[in-house]
Amino acid sequence: MGNQCCSEAGGENVEDLGGHKPKARPAQTVGQGAVYTGEWVGKRRHGHGEQTWPDGAKYVGQWANDKAQGEGRFEHVEGDVYEGQWLEDKAHGKGAYKHTDGSQYDGDWFHDKQHGTGIETFQDGSRFEGQYVHGSKIGEGRFQWADGSRYEGNFDKNTIHGHGSYVWADGRKYEGQWVANRMHGRGRFEWSDGR
Repeated sequence: MGNQCCSEAGGENVEDLGGHKPKARPAQTVGQGAVYTGEWVGKRRHGHGEQTWPDGAKYVGQWANDKAQGEGRFEHVEGDVYEGQWLEDKAHGKGAYKHTDGSQYDGDWFHDKQHGTGIETFQDGSRFEGQYVHGSKIGEGRFQWADGSRYEGNFDKNTIHGHGSYVWADGRKYEGQWVANRMHGRGRFEWSDGR
């Protein structure tokens, strides 16, 4: 995602927040002209708050030590929205990213990248469910295209790669080895008419 939503450059040492309860303050201008309204501990945004940037981007949710952390929602200027867990200003944990075109990803995140198990749906109705590593489809997964074709098996760097089964909308089927989205190696091809 790479939004670097909420931190402020400044190089200050993080103050000890132990035992201090967050206190609400009125709206204050913070780095880059953004306006923050919410809870603080000392000079740090900490607790629940809302920050709006001059371009219209907005984060509403939990803060810790001056960074988005916990549950929160970030609305991008162009309308895309991430809602879920945050760690140090990055999507991290469980969350859903919805694009304005209707496509979305719902699943695991690690430092602003899809990582773990997730479901991705696309504008045309296609759908992927499976494993992601650092933002790429890698490992086991199932992809169903809008025309009814489907693949179940291994992926590597967003391509069909390894062992898997592909069924075309017209009933043809191939089960076997794949390399970079192409049938390659040992496999069995069946025609819809039984050939």
